Amino acid sequence: VETTTDEIYAEISLLSDTSVCMEGAIERTVDLTFFDGYNQLIEELEKIFDIKGKLHTHNQWKIFFIDADGDTMVFGDDPWIKFCNMAKEIFICSKNDAKIGNADNKFPEGDPTSTTKFLPPDVNNN
Repeated sequence: VETTTDEIYAEISLLSDTSVCMEGAIERTVDLTFFDGYNQLIEELEKIFDIKGKLHTHNQWKIFFIDADGDTMVFGDDPWIKFCNMAKEIFICSKNDAKIGNADNKFPEGDPTSTTKFLPPDVNNN
């Protein structure tokens, strides 16, 4: 059974404005329903923040988001529709400033690459 675009958008809750915060820039908002997936959103964010080509490479910037429960989640790990329903706020920060691991910056036992999550930058620089 083929899903139509209208059916896909009917599944997305009415989160018309999702805030996007980028380190060193003014906060913006985006309407996730305008995009068909992560690539389109990344291209738009690169235009908005004038960093063309820098988000796709993951060399300089990291993207993560806060869900409805206040949890920090890795951007791109969830199916697009699920992401649209969960994302309350999107963060873009420099790779160097992204804190990786849990709140104490410690990895759980095991392979850290399978449990890596990005935490929002601490506004108090702690």
